Amino acid sequence: DEAQKIGDNDRGVLLQQAIETALSRNRDCKVLFASPMTENPEIFLEDMPDEKHGAPLIREDTVVNQNLIWVSQVYGKPKTWNVELILNSDPVKVGTIELPARPYPESKRLSFVSFVLGNPEGGNVVYVNGAADAEKTGKQFYDLLDDDPNLIGDSEINDLIDLAKKTIHEKYFLSKLLHKGVAFHYGNMPLLIRNEVERLFGGNKIKFLICTSTLIEGINMTCRNIFVRGPSKGRGKPMEANDFWNLAGRAGRWGKEFQGNVICIDACKENVWKNGTPKARKKYPIVRASDEVLRNEDSLLEFIENKTPRVAAASDPELEYVFSYLTSTYLNLGKVSSSSWAKRYSSDYIKRLDEGLETILSNARTPHDVILKNPGISLVAMDDLLGYFDDRTLNRNENIEGLLPIPPESDGAVDHYAKILHRINKYLGNDIFGRGKRVRQLALLIVDWMKGYPLARIISSREKFYRDRGDIYKLDDLIRKTMSDVESVARFRAPKYLACYTDLLKIHLQEQGREDLIGDLLQLNILLEFGVSQITQLSLMGLGLSRSSAISISEFITDDSLSENECIEWLTKNDWMTEDLPEIIKREISDVLCRATVET
Repeated sequence: DEAQKIGDNDRGVLLQQAIETALSRNRDCKVLFASPMTENPEIFLEDMPDEKHGAPLIREDTVVNQNLIWVSQVYGKPKTWNVELILNSDPVKVGTIELPARPYPESKRLSFVSFVLGNPEGGNVVYVNGAADAEKTGKQFYDLLDDDPNLIGDSEINDLIDLAKKTIHEKYFLSKLLHKGVAFHYGNMPLLIRNEVERLFGGNKIKFLICTSTLIEGINMTCRNIFVRGPSKGRGKPMEANDFWNLAGRAGRWGKEFQGNVICIDACKENVWKNGTPKARKKYPIVRASDEVLRNEDSLLEFIENKTPRVAAASDPELEYVFSYLTSTYLNLGKVSSSSWAKRYSSDYIKRLDEGLETILSNARTPHDVILKNPGISLVAMDDLLGYFDDRTLNRNENIEGLLPIPPESDGAVDHYAKILHRINKYLGNDIFGRGKRVRQLALLIVDWMKGYPLARIISSREKFYRDRGDIYKLDDLIRKTMSDVESVARFRAPKYLACYTDLLKIHLQEQGREDLIGDLLQLNILLEFGVSQITQLSLMGLGLSRSSAISISEFITDDSLSENECIEWLTKNDWMTEDLPEIIKREISDVLCRATVET
């Protein structure tokens, strides 16, 4: 699904590489691509293996009615706004509205119009361009609305407030907002809280939901009204038409709502709607991110012939990913010219790509299987890190054991991982983990995350980090940035680069005859992906529990190596020990035990 993501910059290149690798490993694999409002779905058939058959299927069924509405300020009357319905791409005035106050600064325009036009019974999504905007808009709604008397004593709302305070921070703003029937939702929030926010929104206990682009990224959530003002997707990137209509598709869902409203605020202001205010659905072309890079022949050839310089890779990460993609293609097929897509480019260009890759690969120390295991990282950079290992061990006679990542519970783990991050910065990622004190801050985060610390404790740890340095900080910013670092660093960047570091270190240990140390290498990618360090915690998550629940429960379990079946047995026998946990966690436990009972 969402096949158009193949055009999403470096992630799009990685997606294409993953699909083609899967096909190369299993020639019997059948693939179905689905994408809304695509102009050229046949693009996915261009690179189909010769022996395969395929065909595009285009359908334009409309199962719900979506009203596109423009709202614009009346000249000279800041509180009075015209409301227009777009019919056959033309605006037709249907009335005016009065805002509760003059909407200044401009950030108030979105919240004020949403407040006036929103359905008081619920089903209102307010789209904002980032997590900070979500909280700012939430604070505006907090001042616009009184507490909902029906929610003051509501057990489900109070349970969510309790969970937010215990798993994030006692002063996390979401807990203050929920009694107003309002919540915000963005990607870096803990999954358990996001799921509960979505559930309560679906039940109309949350009347206004303030969302970021996570709403576009596959969340299957329906609503009655979507309020949008100058939407962007990422900092400074105005939203393209395909993403706008994907977002608009949440307004009214088959089987849920017969119709939905997409309300565009400040519709006539070009400086707000930089890609133009939408008037009608239009199909859009899919463009592969890899094609965008491959078409810039001189830039890509220079990058390869200069042996993938780190500075160029940092400023243009798509070059790094396409080089990795080409390397994977070369290793899987023997030559880039053997690929089905090579015919789209000149034979001379493809020949130069093959020659450049052959030169680099023929001189590479890094084994091919390790190169293929680490997409998006240059094999030249991997060779450079191997060279550092050699120099440290052979020329400087430093202890080889000092290269090994140590268990996160070890004394001095933060300083040890800071050194590893500095090595990765220098040889693999060109300051991918920042500079100076930022590196140690991220090392502390990575260690705490692998230890299985709850998010609340990690946030408190960062508060202490800033206090000890005498820094001035805003709590809301600190909470958001910590959650962002957990997702982008601890769960994405760190597993990627530390897994590569470990793969290369294993090669070095073998070359130095120290196979005895290989068994001590940690599976850092697993520890970081799940954010736990014990088998028991992994087993609890394997049963379907969130990380927050697994960590809370594991505090009462003394055995750190229970299997999934043993965890089920423990939960069944010791339910009294979890009585003091937040109600939402207890509900998760109950659901797991119910599923286990059904399966047996």
